[in-house]
This record gives sequence, structure tokens and C-alpha cells, in this order.
Amino acid sequence: MIPAVVVAAAKKRAVAEVKQRAPRLIAVGLTALLTVVGLPMMAIIVALAGTPPSAAGTYNGDIPAPALAAYISAADRCNGLDWPVLAAIGRVESDHGRIFGGQIDAHGNVSPFIVGIALDGTNATSAIRTPAGGSPWHDDPHWDHATGPMQFITASWAHWGLDANGDGVASPHNIDDAAAAAADLLCGTDQVLEDVAVALRRYNNSAEYVSAVLGWAATYATATGPPGSEAGNVPLATVQGITVHASLAPNLARLLAAARADGLVLAGWGWRSTQTQIDLRTRNGCPDVYSAPPSTCRVPTAIPGRSMHEQGLAVDFTNNAASITSRSDPAYGWLVRHGPAYGLFNLPSEPWHWSVNAR
Repeated sequence: MIPAVVVAAAKKRAVAEVKQRAPRLIAVGLTALLTVVGLPMMAIIVALAGTPPSAAGTYNGDIPAPALAAYISAADRCNGLDWPVLAAIGRVESDHGRIFGGQIDAHGNVSPFIVGIALDGTNATSAIRTPAGGSPWHDDPHWDHATGPMQFITASWAHWGLDANGDGVASPHNIDDAAAAAADLLCGTDQVLEDVAVALRRYNNSAEYVSAVLGWAATYATATGPPGSEAGNVPLATVQGITVHASLAPNLARLLAAARADGLVLAGWGWRSTQTQIDLRTRNGCPDVYSAPPSTCRVPTAIPGRSMHEQGLAVDFTNNAASITSRSDPAYGWLVRHGPAYGLFNLPSEPWHWSVNAR
């Protein structure tokens, strides 16, 4: 159970955050929500919808890199679902987990927890009781609350929740789990998304909500992050010869500067196209380019479409122009100590590979 003091503190922070940051609030009554297989759907309690920037504008830095990776990965679960839709939901629901000044760690956990207001029939909500026996996600024994960066109520999470990152816990407070569950909710049992607006109505049956999400989705689908160039929906920026997603570029620049100040000359490779990933799988002797597990290749290599390199969210580092293949390499030790401060985490099986989610 989450201690009551955490819930109370979260409510207090939510009020302060809304007053400070939200240009426009949407309070949606839960009576507007549809039900699927008898379960109430997710409710947006306080949404930082605001007005989406121009589609010609920039979202460089707007989406935290771990959240972006979660949206991209989750979209693969549903045929016809594009990651900008999930990103838009995350923006409207919780500002990508930042509504309480929160942060997302290497495992996708959002801290502090995001706990919405009590669904007690006030504040334009319908009355939804906490399930018998209590909720594992909040500490209110009487009234339910929407929780996590994608704002699931307890019954909805019981139906759609899953452990997407393989840590043994299916938690609405984890961005990987929550984004995957949101994708499944939108997609339904057919795993095919034919009409985004209709699917969003299943998520939250509000015309204003649908409009806000579609506006942000259009922005994320077309915006770029200067300086850089576009590779599909990936805005790229190059930092000292390493091309990465624009959202990662500022931290990478700071990391390289800090390493140089400590006497290390780090360089490496970041973004690569899907075709390059295919070619790499072929060269590395994977039994099947498109389906064989990475561990079956001569050199572990992700399946095309699943590599963080294809999203510009990973870097294979070199030290003095040599790949970091050993954990005894001074550069590896330096990265272990300092990498997380810059949002980069090591894939344990590859000393050279650092990404926003350790994958």
C-alpha cells in the first residue's frame, strides 16, 4: 500500500503544479466514460492539456527520453497505432510523468507517484468506490483514484495492466507498463487500430479530451528538434560526431564534456536506420534477421524495429577510438559512475552500449 502521507503530499503538489503550469485545465466527469467488458475506463482527473504548439514548432526536450522510448515500444503492440498518439495521451494526462515535478528512472518508474483526486462525486467526477479489499496503487479505502503517468483507475488496471519491462511487477506507476497497457486499451482485443478518435473515446469519452490528444499527436508527428534532420518521426541532432535523438543531445553534450574534463576522449555511434540495423544483423550472423533473439547472433544485435539505436536513444561508446569491450576499461567505470546523471544506462551484456532505458 502507498502510505496515506504519500497520497496527501501528492494532492498538495498537484494543486501547486496546476496553479503554476497548467494554461488550461480539463476536469472530466467519470459519467462520460464508457465501459468495456463491464470495467470502467481510465479517467483524466487533472489534465495539463493546454494548447498544442504549432505543428511546425519543436518538441525538442518536451518528451523525457525514457517516456519516448516507452511510447515507441508500446506502439509496436498495436497495428495502426503510432507512438505520437501515446505520447499525446501521456502529455495530456500527466505531462509525461512530470505533473508533480516527477522523474523517470532507468527502469521506467515514475517518482513521486502520480495519484489523482478522490473519485467521490465532487470536482466534476462520478463516484467510484475503491474495490473491496483496497487498491494496491493508492491508500484510500473509500474512493478510487486514477494513478500513474497514463492515469489508470484500479479496475481498468486490473483488466489492462501488464509487466511490459519484465521486472516482475505490473505497475501503473511505471511508464513502460502504463504505455503498453494504454496501447492495449486503445487497440482492444483485435490488436488493430482502425479509427484513432473512436479508440480515444474508449480511453476517455470526452470530445474535448479527444481534441486535445489529437492536437498533441499531430504536433509530435510532425515537429522537429533543431539542430538536426528528420529520419521518419525521429528528430536528430549530431553532437561531436554522434547522431542521436534531439531530446538526448543536450545531455550527451554535457556527458562528453565532463568525460573530457576527466581525461577521457569518448566518441561513438548513435542513431542508425532500420536498413542499417538489418545489414548489421546480417553481418553479425543472426540465424534470422527479423526474428532470431539478439543472443543468437555472433555479436548480440537487436531485431530491426526494436533497437534503441533506431530511435536515436542509444550510444555505442568508444574510448580513444577503441570500442569499450571490457568492464576494466577506465571509460566503462567512468560511465557507470556518471552515465545515469546524464540519462544513460548500460545494457549489462554490452559494456559499450548505453541507452535511456538500459536496453
